[in-house]
Amino acid sequence: MNRFVCIMLFSLLQLCADAQGWREHDRHKAEYYKTSFEVFYGGKPLKDANASTFKVLENGYAKDAFRVYYRGRLLKDANASAFKAIKQGYAKDAFRVYYHGKHIKDANASTFKLLKEGYSKDSFRVFYRGELVKGANASTFKVDGHGYAKDNFRAFYKGKCISK
Repeated sequence: MNRFVCIMLFSLLQLCADAQGWREHDRHKAEYYKTSFEVFYGGKPLKDANASTFKVLENGYAKDAFRVYYRGRLLKDANASAFKAIKQGYAKDAFRVYYHGKHIKDANASTFKLLKEGYSKDSFRVFYRGELVKGANASTFKVDGHGYAKDNFRAFYKGKCISK
């Protein structure tokens, strides 16, 4: 009997942990809702959203056949047919890169790569949480962990140069 109680208690704890993880990871997915004819975000209708082609992506992003949304806000210049949510709040289409719905100026979508711990880069520039890392050499840039990164010449912490 004690073994049965332990197994049931463990199963219940696992279900609770899984549910909490889902809420934290995809809480913005739950904000989107669609019927056969309408799409909503946070209880408010998304004007001009096409319910029949609407898809919820990751990290607050969603799209239909013609438009892209971030947390219910229209991303005016985003290309819906090529739009992909990457991870860590980043997304891109054929021409632009976004971080939490904000266009990252000067990021090259065709060479853009997600690194780790909020860092990303394209062929020429390095970014930390969507902001340019000034002075970083993209071709030699490496993330070491705990916010630290380096290139062949400098060290960085959370996107800021810490070398003299």
